Amino acid sequence: MTMTRERWAELEASFESQDGKGFMELAELANELFCYARELREDHIDFVKDAFMSGSAEATGCFAGWYDTLGFSELCDYGDELVEAGKFEKHPDGYGRRQFYRPIEKKP
Repeated sequence: MTMTRERWAELEASFESQDGKGFMELAELANELFCYARELREDHIDFVKDAFMSGSAEATGCFAGWYDTLGFSELCDYGDELVEAGKFEKHPDGYGRRQFYRPIEKKP
């Protein structure tokens, strides 16, 4: 259901009439908005992951298996956001803007 000014006015009127219907519709609307926000967040994280993976390089040597940000601030920001989202982990031995990240392996 798309929220329009008219629909909002109907919800307000129903809520103010104290018949209970407005409250239930408001609860349904809140649930729809919550679900929509979750979908947007998931889409955003997918975009950030794609951007990170396309800009970073696979590291070698002692950092094999990790992705190198090559000192790019944007890639560090993307990596940090992926860590916050629980999708990646950050290597503790990174330094300055030269950081290393890898996807967290999901166990079946």
